[in-house]
Amino acid sequence: MGDNFMVRRSTFVGCAAVVASFLFVPAVALGGSTRSFEVDDADAFGKGEIDGASVSSSGTLRMGVSKERVALDKINVAWCALQRKDGSLLVGTGNEGRVYRVSGKDVSIYAETKQLLVTALAEGPDGAVYASTLPEARGFRIDGAGKVKEIARIEKAAHIWALVWDPGRKALLAGTGPEGQVVSITPAGAMSVVYDDEATHILSIARDRKGDVYVGTSNAARVLRLKGDGKAEVVYDLPGNEITALAVRDGEVLATANAFEESKTTDDKKKGTTTPGPRSGDGQVWRISPDGRADRLFEQRKDFFTHVGFGEQGSVYAASGKEGRLFRIDADHNHAKLVDLDEHQIQAFDLSGSTPYVLASDAAAVYWVKPGKASPGQWTSDVLDAEAPARFGELTWRSIGPVEFQTRSGNTEKPNDTWTAWSAPMATPGPVRSPGDRYLQVRATLKDPTSVVYAITAYYLRHNQQALVTQVSVEPKGSSDKDKDSAAGPKPTSVYKISWKTENPDGDPLRYYLRFRSEGRARARDILPPHVVQTATSYEWDTASIPDGYYVIEVDASDETVNPPELALRTTTASEPMLIDNHAPAIVDLAVSGRRVTGRAEDSLGPIARLEFAVDGGAWQVFFPSDGIFDTRKEAFAFDLPAEETKGRDHIIAVRATDAGGNV
Repeated sequence: MGDNFMVRRSTFVGCAAVVASFLFVPAVALGGSTRSFEVDDADAFGKGEIDGASVSSSGTLRMGVSKERVALDKINVAWCALQRKDGSLLVGTGNEGRVYRVSGKDVSIYAETKQLLVTALAEGPDGAVYASTLPEARGFRIDGAGKVKEIARIEKAAHIWALVWDPGRKALLAGTGPEGQVVSITPAGAMSVVYDDEATHILSIARDRKGDVYVGTSNAARVLRLKGDGKAEVVYDLPGNEITALAVRDGEVLATANAFEESKTTDDKKKGTTTPGPRSGDGQVWRISPDGRADRLFEQRKDFFTHVGFGEQGSVYAASGKEGRLFRIDADHNHAKLVDLDEHQIQAFDLSGSTPYVLASDAAAVYWVKPGKASPGQWTSDVLDAEAPARFGELTWRSIGPVEFQTRSGNTEKPNDTWTAWSAPMATPGPVRSPGDRYLQVRATLKDPTSVVYAITAYYLRHNQQALVTQVSVEPKGSSDKDKDSAAGPKPTSVYKISWKTENPDGDPLRYYLRFRSEGRARARDILPPHVVQTATSYEWDTASIPDGYYVIEVDASDETVNPPELALRTTTASEPMLIDNHAPAIVDLAVSGRRVTGRAEDSLGPIARLEFAVDGGAWQVFFPSDGIFDTRKEAFAFDLPAEETKGRDHIIAVRATDAGGNV
């Protein structure tokens, strides 16, 4: 949604809008929390919806083509089309195997095959129409009155994917599967195999004016030229696993090469069954020159191509099968999104005839395309997400020619009845005319064929959200879990590392304040000098001058550095009590009688954590208190010196105690 567009934070932003009279809006200083939606490249413009506008790969918005939708009601799928000389369009459909005639806004049944799906249509020299169906790879002849006659049933095929009339053979050529054959079918129904390929399917067939016939295959994406005598030559072996569509002109071949995880059919070659349906894959459009050079014109990830055709001045048109888009690709490989349908798949198109059309497969519909019509073109942005309720600021843009902008806002991810109506049009940059909400949409209307939009910026300020310190921990510097579990206890230190975690919903820069107070007391004292601005989430605190005792650390999180005082928010979180103990325990009442040593270790806070003795400067040896457990600040002890270390002479006995703070 909104994250499809670039969101930028600004401390100072200069912006200018060029409209018909090249009006410049002066730069303005903005608060640190001000953000903007930036629509200024092909990706951002491309995520919007167009109606009579086009989006170029260079990142501009221009006038496009107008279109008029004619629905084929109650039709599950439209699969193929054939344009007649009278400007009408025949459409092959499923799931009742009908051919419909569309003329202007009128839709009528032209023929019924009584099969599942009409997969291809072709016209013979006498004006008869030929249709192929699946399953069972049947061929039909339809006369001018709509009378249907079955003329072929290809026994070794499960379906026919493509048809073309070949004047040289005075027959239809049918691309079939899953045996990968090109079959000739005469109007009388005589059949012969023209070419048998190792591929499983012949998906596309095209014939040029010289009579050369080209075919595209799957499960290998190869373009072949038929040579006669049952042979063919590979024109190009393209990446992917399907050549879904071909177009040929003057020896130049256009091909759509798609890469699918599954092929166009979910068939088993032996069973010969097929289920065409929605797919996902990557697609490429290629131009193959007469000398065999191949040039990749356009590529899409996660969308594939269904149809391709020649345009004017070296341009190429290509239709997508997942997003319902028609692209125009010029000779320099620049592309523009020319049509963006509500339907997902464009199955066929022809923009070269007197009545250009685009055929939508799902929710079957014909769109009559009207290039050059002087109606306004519109572009509507994707829903822009401020990620929190926000107040909208200026809407600015860079453009040439007459353009108007409108906005609407709401608090749901998808626009619905709770959203505001579209605002009054804006012909010059100014404040967004929609109330503050979380979501915003922008609509541009291009009023003239010369109109161009280069960039759009909408500023917003999110309602300030408070940051929260979620956890405060205090550990002696250099301590670790290994130290805690070690029999030697922690190393003595007066330096403690205070660290904390925060939740910062709006991402504002934060300043932290640190304080300490005695456990049970309300008054807290600053740890940091006033001039220190703490932005890191940890701090090392030297407690050498702090009296021993239990203390609570308080951490404040404030967004005051980017918000004025009346908007800044500050929260406080306290740690669990921590012990500061910088003084070593004392050994008192130490006495030696023979080998028996007695005494007491005392600490101001405790508890005593470790007792050790050494004989004559030897290694320190651990002993336990009289009650067998270290659990108080005073621990009495009594132990016997090792006999082998205290024989026959005077000895120096040392006893030391370590408290929980590591003081010795």
